[in-house]
Amino acid sequence: MDIVAITDLATSLEVEAPLLARELGTTAYDARQKLAVGLPCVVLMTTDRSRTLALLASLRGRGHGAVACESKAVVASGSMLAVRRFHIDEDALVLEGRGAGGEAAAAPAPDVRVPYAEMIALVLASHRHSFESHDEKKETKFRPVAALASGGVILTKTVKRDVVRTNEDREQVIYIFRRRQPACLLREAVAQYGGLGEAVRPTRIENFQTTLRLLRANATTVPFDDRLVGVKRFPEPPNDPGAPRAFDAETGGVDLLAHLVAMRIAR
Repeated sequence: MDIVAITDLATSLEVEAPLLARELGTTAYDARQKLAVGLPCVVLMTTDRSRTLALLASLRGRGHGAVACESKAVVASGSMLAVRRFHIDEDALVLEGRGAGGEAAAAPAPDVRVPYAEMIALVLASHRHSFESHDEKKETKFRPVAALASGGVILTKTVKRDVVRTNEDREQVIYIFRRRQPACLLREAVAQYGGLGEAVRPTRIENFQTTLRLLRANATTVPFDDRLVGVKRFPEPPNDPGAPRAFDAETGGVDLLAHLVAMRIAR
C-alpha cells in the first residue's frame, strides 16, 4: 500500500481544499478536514501506484512539500533499536551493552555505535498512552421510606460506586533515523541518563532535554524537526489488509508521521 502525505503547504487550506478534493474524488469539506489536522497530513492510502504518482506530481506541481512511501517501509517504534543505557561521544551516540536485536544481552555485549555521519534525521515527537483509574466513591442518600418505617431512626444509607477515569500520559521521544540501518528510539521514560556524567540533572525531563541538546550540538549536519510534539490527531497506523498488526494503536500514527517527516527533511 502506498501512502501520500503533504508536509508543507504553499497556499492556504481554503485554496488547496477544492483542488485536493477534485483529485481525491471527495468533497471540499472532506479534503479540508484532512488538511486541518496539521502537517504532515496523510491525504491518500492506495494500492494504485499510478494514482500515487499522479497525486504526488500534482501536489509538488502546486508548490507543496509532499512525500510518498510504501507502508511496509514504515517501522513500528517497538521494532526500533531502543536507546536505554548510552553515552555521547564526539562522533557517535553509543548504546551500551546492546544485543544485535536491541535488547539488553544476558552476557556482556559490545557497545553499538551510531555515528552521526550515518544519521539522516532527528525527529522529536510525543507518545501518548491512555490508562484507566478506578476510585471507590461513597455517597450518603436520604431514605424516606426507611425513615417512616423506623419512626425516624433510619434516615440515610451509604452507597458505594466505582468511578472510572480515563487518564493520558505523555512521553517525549526522539526518533533517530539512519542510512541503511534500523532507526533508533530514545524514550524519555525508558532511557537511563547516567552516561551524561556531570551533565546529569535531577529530573527525567531535564535529562531528556540535555540529551537532545547534546545530540544536536554534536550531530550538527543532521536535520532536526519538532513539529510532531504539538500534533493533535494522528492517522491510523499503516497496516496492509491481511498483514499481522505490528503497530501499537496509540503510537503507530506517530511512527508513520515521524517516517514522513524524516523523508521530507532528509531530502
